[in-house]
Amino acid sequence: MNIPTCGARRLKDGVIVVIVIAIAALIGVARSAAVNHTEETVVMPIAKAFPYEVGDSTRLRAFVVLDSADCSSNLGFLELFQRDTIHVRLSRLYLKGPRSGLASTATLLREKGINTPLLEETRAVERARLDLGSIDTPFLIVLDADGVVRLAMTSPPDIDTYVKFPQLLKSLWEQGVSDPLKIR
Repeated sequence: MNIPTCGARRLKDGVIVVIVIAIAALIGVARSAAVNHTEETVVMPIAKAFPYEVGDSTRLRAFVVLDSADCSSNLGFLELFQRDTIHVRLSRLYLKGPRSGLASTATLLREKGINTPLLEETRAVERARLDLGSIDTPFLIVLDADGVVRLAMTSPPDIDTYVKFPQLLKSLWEQGVSDPLKIR
């Protein structure tokens, strides 16, 4: 095929433009994939979602996520943390769901003698709860001083578990930091 010089030059310039556009598109796709891959693989340690006060030397800290729809009987296990024999500190409570339920839930808790701070569930707490496999509330997580998950469970589901719950917490305390349940 005999192409005039002017046409050959246009064809050559057109091919170069197409190649440059294709390379730019590939670079854009590669960057986008790298950013998406990075966002998906960056995992925040569960302990980071559950902060505690600086200087708190408590060996075991408990955090509970609850919902304003949780009935009073489901929250009964929180009273166990008030016993002198329980060495696990109830550090914070988080409310899942609309902020409008914060005041009424705080009132219900105060009526039960629970004065632990109640905060709105953060995205980090929600992510940690879901990472631990919980969609139900109340959900309890116990962390040791190093931020290792020692216990993660929904509220005691039956009377047998409820009765044995103080012994479970005591056993966690006595166990110290040996043989922890490691989650991330």
